[in-house]
Amino acid sequence: MDGNKDRGKRAILIIDNDRAGAAKLKSLLNENAYQIYTTGTLKEARVIAEEKSVNVVLLAMGRSGLDPERIIKSLKRAKDDVQIPVIVILESFVEDLVASALKAGAVDYLTCPVDSQELARRTGVYARLKEEHRSVTDRRKGLLKGLLPRLSGGFHSLFNATELLEQRYEKVDRLGIGSFGEVWKVRNMEKDPSDIYVAKIPLSKKLNAKIEKEDPRMVMARNIALHHHQTFNGKGYPRLKSNRTIEAPVFKDYADYQNQAPLAGTEIPTEALIVGLADRYDALRSRRPYKEAYGHEKTLAVLKNDDLSGINGCDWYGSEIWQVFEGHHLHFKEIFEGGQN
Repeated sequence: MDGNKDRGKRAILIIDNDRAGAAKLKSLLNENAYQIYTTGTLKEARVIAEEKSVNVVLLAMGRSGLDPERIIKSLKRAKDDVQIPVIVILESFVEDLVASALKAGAVDYLTCPVDSQELARRTGVYARLKEEHRSVTDRRKGLLKGLLPRLSGGFHSLFNATELLEQRYEKVDRLGIGSFGEVWKVRNMEKDPSDIYVAKIPLSKKLNAKIEKEDPRMVMARNIALHHHQTFNGKGYPRLKSNRTIEAPVFKDYADYQNQAPLAGTEIPTEALIVGLADRYDALRSRRPYKEAYGHEKTLAVLKNDDLSGINGCDWYGSEIWQVFEGHHLHFKEIFEGGQN
């Protein structure tokens, strides 16, 4: 193998103790784009992953002599402590196998017969994510080195947080409950009332509350996670509106939930509608256990007028977002199909 020729290629590791299966999987990948290694043992897989800076692992499940969960948990690069993305390959969809693989840390799965384009797309996406993750990790290590001298002041404010919460902060909105206690949005009564903080209030009185300034990026992330299935015409989910008031997503019984309404129109954060559109585009273009992958034109037609729900693009995302998408849908095609290279 020509070292100069292969330098700069992303490395893919195929783990399959069936040589014919490994060879077939290798034949589906573009050897001009990837440097491909194969092995049938965990011991050799660890060596290759460490020495060859592997970007993505393709792991055959259901083979005798291979312990998929142990392999997935073991494939961590010692020198940068970044988990290598593992895509498991199954002969057929078996729910228990998929669940155990994802629980162990696999990022995705494919079923046989494996589609070469789908394999290339997913492999390309996870390889790029792995490189970006490693780059971010390196930058964080550099930042941490500069922040260490300032940590003592941060700890001091943390130890006094419970007292500060009682004296200076007003509870605004209950966000939910976690294993440690409650999470609230709070407002500092002594400062700008528009400044919102997040308070983590432990159930145990032995622990102190933690108060953090609400990062706008986290607000956006929360809006996307919570609302990307809402529709502009008010027929999405989850139901969070009661008497025209949008409530925090707390646990309720089904009857209470049914009495509430989904968000509609401008109540829905713009970022959630945009990501919802991207999410549906990706889902329609991708192969699923219940459907084949759609091409760009068919996906565009379904988004424009969903034949199952009867909802058109304007009703789903609002006219402003839909018009922007219609003018730039080829960029979606380019980004999606670019993952195959």
